Amino acid sequence: MAQAAEFPAYRYIFYDLMSLNPDPPITMSDPIPYSVGQTVTLSQRLPYLKTADPMPMLRPGDLIASSETGTILERRPGGWAVKFARGVFLMAEKDLAIAPPPDNP
Repeated sequence: MAQAAEFPAYRYIFYDLMSLNPDPPITMSDPIPYSVGQTVTLSQRLPYLKTADPMPMLRPGDLIASSETGTILERRPGGWAVKFARGVFLMAEKDLAIAPPPDNP
């Protein structure tokens, strides 16, 4: 009687994709920290910026000054589309901060 061919004992390692992502998943109960039309600034200096064009491009990070304010236009996958003086860029929530109100003398 012919024996079934034995296959080598391979070990397959399956990675849980969620464990590779350091950020917890967003649920409907999580509050959204920003809203459309809100004025924001950069919370940190970025090495590059991603444009919000239909075909995004990477631009140098020095296009936006650290004190420059922008307006949130819409929510996009992975972040927000923010309009600054030199263009509209895709920004992650961790890279944004709510702008302080302007000083009126």
